Amino acid sequence: MTGRGFIVRRGLRFLRGTSGSAMVEYAIVLPLFLLMVLGIVDFGRLGSDYVMVKKALERGVRIAAVRPALCPGVPQTHVRASVHPNVTPPKFGTSCSVGGICADPGAISCALDPATPAGAEIWNRIEAVMPSLVTAQDITVTYGFDENLGFLGGPYVPSVTLSLPEADFEFVTPLGDLATVFTGAADPNGAPNGTIAFPDMSVTLPGEDLNLGTNG
Repeated sequence: MTGRGFIVRRGLRFLRGTSGSAMVEYAIVLPLFLLMVLGIVDFGRLGSDYVMVKKALERGVRIAAVRPALCPGVPQTHVRASVHPNVTPPKFGTSCSVGGICADPGAISCALDPATPAGAEIWNRIEAVMPSLVTAQDITVTYGFDENLGFLGGPYVPSVTLSLPEADFEFVTPLGDLATVFTGAADPNGAPNGTIAFPDMSVTLPGEDLNLGTNG
């Protein structure tokens, strides 16, 4: 009995002696485990949202390519570029791809405006799959000159780009707050702990002479 009692006493003493260290180890490991689990959940959502936004931009730019220009200042026709007085001006109907004969108005950009018919059509088609913090004004529409599109005197045919240059992704789990507690560092860009910058994305298609189109 003495031997058994000695062993039991020694065992209890050992357990009492290690209980504090077990709690310390648990306190260290738990935040790491939570970061890993919550990271899998939220970054899985981020990947899903990225794919959905890409598909939404593809759908939106397809509509924009066949509708009237959403931005003010987009030309309606291809006009002649400046030519030397001693050079015979190119004839109307000549492809813009021939020696820079069509004037380049430069890139013309604006925010998507859901108050316009075409803007409302685009936003109604893509709003449901956009991240919760994204609004129509976060989406940029850009019309760029492409000399391989259109002909002199004909309808202006630009390349049309729909992009999401600046947006925030919102965590549904307290991942950002937990990371701040664990690391002791706040976001250097001053963004709320529950959000991160969403990757920039854009989709471009050639315009289709910016005809009136329909909402069908």
